[in-house]
Amino acid sequence: MNQIIVEPFLDSFLHTLIVEKGLSKNTIDAYSHGLRRFLGYLRKKGIKEISGVGKYDIRGFMLALKAQGLATRSVVRNLVVLRSFFNFLNQEGVLKTNPVSEVDSPKLDRKLPEIMTLQEVERLLEQPDLRTPLGIRDRTMLEVLYATGVRVSELVLLPLSQIDLEGGYVLVYGKGSKERIVPLGKEAMRWVAIYLQRVRPGLLKQRESPFLFVSGWGRGLSRQRFWKILKTYGLR
Repeated sequence: MNQIIVEPFLDSFLHTLIVEKGLSKNTIDAYSHGLRRFLGYLRKKGIKEISGVGKYDIRGFMLALKAQGLATRSVVRNLVVLRSFFNFLNQEGVLKTNPVSEVDSPKLDRKLPEIMTLQEVERLLEQPDLRTPLGIRDRTMLEVLYATGVRVSELVLLPLSQIDLEGGYVLVYGKGSKERIVPLGKEAMRWVAIYLQRVRPGLLKQRESPFLFVSGWGRGLSRQRFWKILKTYGLR
C-alpha cells in the first residue's frame, strides 16, 4: 500500500464486523473512531505507508493514549481494535505481518468484589480441582469473571460466538441490551483456550449449546448454580 488512507480496506473491515460478527452500530462506530485516531497518530509521525507500521509505532500510540488520560482498559480496547484490523489486512493479503502481534497488552487490574481481598481471590482461584473437567471449567469461569468484571448473569449466559481469542476480547450485552467490548487479559485467554480444547467438547457429548460455559449435562448454567459452585469453594 502506498498511502496511509486505507478507506477501502477500512470500510471492508467494518462491513465484515457487521456481517460475520453481528456487531451493533455503536460498536462499529467505536471501532471506526479508534482506527481513525490511530491513522491520525501515524500522520503526525510522518508515517505515510501502512506497510511501514511496526511494533514501536503501536507502542507509541498506546503511550500517546495513556498520556491523553485514557484508562488502561480503554488503551487495551484500542489495541484490540488494531489487532483485529491488522489481522484482517493479513488475511486480505494487504500485509505480510501483523505488528500488533509483537506488542504485549497492558496488564489489566482484576475486578475484585469489595468484600474480598486479593489474597482471598487468589485462594479462591486455587480451589477448583484441575484434575477434573468441571474443575477446569470453574477455574476458567473465575478467571473470566475477575479479568473482565462482568456480572454473574452476563458470565453464565455468555455466548461462545462472542468470545474472540485472536482479538483478545469478549463482547458483552448488559442491561438494556447495551453492547460493550471487554478485554480478556492473557491469563483469562489462556484458561478459555484450555477449556475450549480440553473440556467443553466432553461436557457437550456431541450436543450443541450456544453458551461458552456448560454444565456436566451439556446445558447452560444459571446464576443460582454459579453461586452454589462458589459456595462449594468456600465463598460465603
